Amino acid sequence: MNATATTTIKKVRVPRHVARGHYQLDVLTGGHHPGVLSGAELAGEARKWSSKYADSRAALAARLRDYGVYDGYAVFGVSGGPPRRCRVWVDAEGQRVRVIAE
Repeated sequence: MNATATTTIKKVRVPRHVARGHYQLDVLTGGHHPGVLSGAELAGEARKWSSKYADSRAALAARLRDYGVYDGYAVFGVSGGPPRRCRVWVDAEGQRVRVIAE
């Protein structure tokens, strides 16, 4: 019998105004997924402006520190491959969190 482990991600609620604009709101609420904080989700024309998007993510991360949310790393297993480290939102203990904008 195979048992599948499930991971519960802690939710942290922050005021919506912490995110300035649509892009930061998407990063704020999607930062618990791999690829969002690194900019890997950028495609097409957005890739030409990747440094501006990186600055925007860094500014958001700086504001989130006041709410106990940090830009950190988590290890994810990849089916058939080695585990990989990905940037995600974490709490002070380094556990992945999901940010809810209210």
